[in-house]
Amino acid sequence: MASEVYKKQPNESDQAYRTRLQDELWAKAQKKDFAEHLEKLANRNKLASAGMKIYKALKDFAIYLGKQLGIYNRKEWSKLTLPELIDRTNKALSSDRFLREVEKIEQNKESEEASQRNVRLMFLTNSDLDADGKPKPKVLREIAIEKARIKAEAQANGTWLKAPNGKKSNLTEEQWVAVRTDLKIGLGIGNWLERQSLF
Repeated sequence: MASEVYKKQPNESDQAYRTRLQDELWAKAQKKDFAEHLEKLANRNKLASAGMKIYKALKDFAIYLGKQLGIYNRKEWSKLTLPELIDRTNKALSSDRFLREVEKIEQNKESEEASQRNVRLMFLTNSDLDADGKPKPKVLREIAIEKARIKAEAQANGTWLKAPNGKKSNLTEEQWVAVRTDLKIGLGIGNWLERQSLF
């Protein structure tokens, strides 16, 4: 990760840098060859302490997503590699069922959404979740609003689907929006790398 994109930018706060770095790392993990290489190094005990923390953080994060999406099975998932965990969560996030739910929420926006247009959550708390541990409808509406705002602002200022270095991003539209939202894909991930004591 020696690219310029991973360096702290001038006038970037420490918190903003940490958040951007965790988002960039999750985006990089979407590339199968990166995840496979990290898995091989971990299996051979070739990762330094920080590398192992990143590997564990990525696995924990994928499992967290699986739980939030209702697809987690402890017995089955405990045997999965990092690339397999990422693949499972991405398939669920891009599934018709999940996207239909998001669409339904976007279609139901009205006066309540207008008053919440500037809502930015760092992560969900237990009060944001229902009894099954899934985000409440109001929270899902806030997520849809935040994603729409990010897309509209980026299109207006010419940064839509561009990497921080100004070049075309390798991320899908969904991934690009997700790593730029304070809502962290709308599932309350928050600062997951910091929780792994990486910073």
